[in-house]
This record gives sequence, structure tokens and C-alpha cells, in this order.
Amino acid sequence: MKDYSDILNSERPKHIGDDFSTRHPKMPRADRAKIFAPFAALSGHTEKAKAQERITVGRTEVDENRAYEINLALCDMIGRLRFEGEVRARVTYFEWDNERKGEGIYKTVSGTVSNIDIYNNILAIDGLKINFDCIYSILTE
Repeated sequence: MKDYSDILNSERPKHIGDDFSTRHPKMPRADRAKIFAPFAALSGHTEKAKAQERITVGRTEVDENRAYEINLALCDMIGRLRFEGEVRARVTYFEWDNERKGEGIYKTVSGTVSNIDIYNNILAIDGLKINFDCIYSILTE
């Protein structure tokens, strides 16, 4: 195997004033980097592969006792919002997956409840709107 130490750290050859330098100008570094960028032969393949890596579950139906507890917590928060103006809560809810039908993930958010819309069944907490049907549990702080 040949030792390339003599050319490893050498400068690019300079062609000043000759025909070669006009036909082949020095390429900017950013453009050279694009040449070696990975090539994606199948568009969307990477996104689909990442979607398959996500772990999703089916939605668990809320039983009668849990539904009663959620309803009590919502009623309590409505009263506290009227009188105190602010309620802090921790809500666990189900978020549907856009690509996998009938599946999603459970998420938990802690924050300040800004609104409870009983006509549209929406709980607003830190700018996030959660449908009552997706709520799995509520703990007020």
C-alpha cells in the first residue's frame, strides 16, 4: 500500500492564467458538499420508515367510574376558573395518529387551564385544545 503523506496535506494546484483555470473555476465549498450529500432514490421512504418506528397503541375506553371522576374534575375546574381565574392541572389524553388508523399515543401535559368550553367539549391548557372524549385523567394542582 502506498503512503500518501506527500499529497495528503498539499494545496490544490494553481492554474493561473492558463486555459484550465477558466474552463474549471474553483467550486465553492458549499457546492462541493452537495456532491457528496446522500442520495434518496425513493422519495418519502425515510419518512415512512420513521413512521413505522413510532410506538402507537389503541385507545382505551374510559369506564364509568373514570368518566365520573373526569366529569367531577371538569366541574371543579369550571368553578375555580370563575372564582380564582386560574387553575393548574395535569391532563393525560389520547392523541390520534394521522397515519395509523385507530391508533395513537397517550400524552400528559401539565399547565394552566385557560378555558373549558362545555358546548364544544374542549379543554384549553397552555394553548393546547383537548377534546373531552380524548381525556383519560385529570389531576388539579
